[in-house]
Amino acid sequence: RNYYLLDILRRHQIDVYELGKSVQAGGKTFDPASSYVVPMNQKQFRLINALFEIRTTFTDSLFYDVSSWTLPLAFNLPYAELKAPTRDLLGKKVDRPIFPKGDLVTASNPVAYAFEWKPYYAPRALYRLQKAGIKTRVATKQFEATTPNGKQRFDYGAIMVPVGIQRDKAELIAKTFQTIAQEDGIHCTTLSTGMSIEGIDLGSSSFEPLQMPRVMLVVGQGVSATDIGEAWHLLDQRFAIEVSLIETQSIGRVELGRYTTIVMADGSYASVDSAGMASLRRWIENGGTLVAMEQAAEWAVNNRL
Repeated sequence: RNYYLLDILRRHQIDVYELGKSVQAGGKTFDPASSYVVPMNQKQFRLINALFEIRTTFTDSLFYDVSSWTLPLAFNLPYAELKAPTRDLLGKKVDRPIFPKGDLVTASNPVAYAFEWKPYYAPRALYRLQKAGIKTRVATKQFEATTPNGKQRFDYGAIMVPVGIQRDKAELIAKTFQTIAQEDGIHCTTLSTGMSIEGIDLGSSSFEPLQMPRVMLVVGQGVSATDIGEAWHLLDQRFAIEVSLIETQSIGRVELGRYTTIVMADGSYASVDSAGMASLRRWIENGGTLVAMEQAAEWAVNNRL
């Protein structure tokens, strides 16, 4: 997210600097390793103000949706306004942002590979593994494991790939993790033993098997084009997850059992007929995951889905 925000700022010839030292502002602590400073004392100060100011009310109700976005909030990044002069906080000037580099810490004969779920492209990395037919598991509890670099603590949601139960794919697993480190910018590591230093062991039932998602997006009559477009772009363009687009009035004629997840964005779903409603209800009862947003969630509740 930092990379894409920096890329937008530099494309508009806005000067950005790495944070020179740790600072507290707006109730937040900003670390030099991952924080940046945008001084107002530059040619593009008007654009900077427009991008970073927070507006919640408008005199004219007719405007493009994006005019209401505060840029760092659109990227879900913490930020704060600095009231004091910033010259002593300026580190190295950012010329061209560099896509974050991941790495793969390896050792011979690993029992598993692992990475955290926090990085932006973690979903893309997981889908890479699943699409390659590699078995994956998710940690439902925290644990501390032994890695080639010593102890490492993993949070809830960490992804673990056991090697022992799929030794025929050992070479494929190693190659896929190299791709994940290079292209997804994720720090990955091998684990040398199934016994954790603290928390759940790798063989614990608290590591739940994951199923590759097969996603259906409901589109068409009544559905917010901007909202479903946002979901489609995120899944297809950012995370490279294959999706199917199904019209609202076609839900009852589609075999929903082929999908694990159905996404319904904001909008009106009055065009979903009784057959579609019954099909959705059966699919949910059989374990399908329905992701309904805004008015779609209200519609699902009202129809007891």
